[in-house]
Amino acid sequence: MVDDLSFRLPLGSYSSLVKQSFAGDLFSIRKALKMHKRRFKVGLGWAVVIGFASALGTLANASEPWGRIEEDWELQLQQPDPATNSPQLSIYLTPDAEQPSHYFQLQLNHAADANFSGGGFRVSAARNDEVIDEARSESRVILNHPEETIRWTNVMASMNGEILFAIKNGTSVSWGEFGGPEYLLRIPAEEISDLRRYTPRRSAADVDVGFGKNRVQALKLLRVRAYRTDGSVVTLETDLNAL
Repeated sequence: MVDDLSFRLPLGSYSSLVKQSFAGDLFSIRKALKMHKRRFKVGLGWAVVIGFASALGTLANASEPWGRIEEDWELQLQQPDPATNSPQLSIYLTPDAEQPSHYFQLQLNHAADANFSGGGFRVSAARNDEVIDEARSESRVILNHPEETIRWTNVMASMNGEILFAIKNGTSVSWGEFGGPEYLLRIPAEEISDLRRYTPRRSAADVDVGFGKNRVQALKLLRVRAYRTDGSVVTLETDLNAL
């Protein structure tokens, strides 16, 4: 597995970090070229809001600031179509729900910014919709296995005046194991001093299936682990379908 000790973000002092298309569909091309722009959903259903109420209170009212967040995700496919590079998904992670100008993006089965390429994945860090750090997966394999399940963990941490992001523990039939220190991104924290205003509800809402939603069975935020700067941790079992 990719979860190597040298890649884990430190919990205690935070003093150091070991660095560890569809060509024929004009609408899809236009969407792909704009995927780095955020598309926020207005809100979630009441059931989701109620389900997260206690969890959000636990995160926001912690006496000790949160220094690191880990999200466990699971994507379940139906019948992907490699001929049309479908489906194409974008998932966002925001360190401060009240300041959405800073965010990280994970694009699955495609990479789109100024240009578009299919397969694999891309991670990027943006401020005011300007990408300031990014990484592209080594594998460019287009998803092609029926009923495939893809799992991974998003990691975000606040330290030394920066917000860090990476993916780890990724597993899939198409891409094998993926994630690790080569996908570590950085963004200036500016006025964001910690992650106390992170919310799982924002992560669940900020999902965009730009193409081929009918080819996705489910996209779930399974659980969230929130680490305080003193090393203690709270685990939230969410099991939320984000589509």
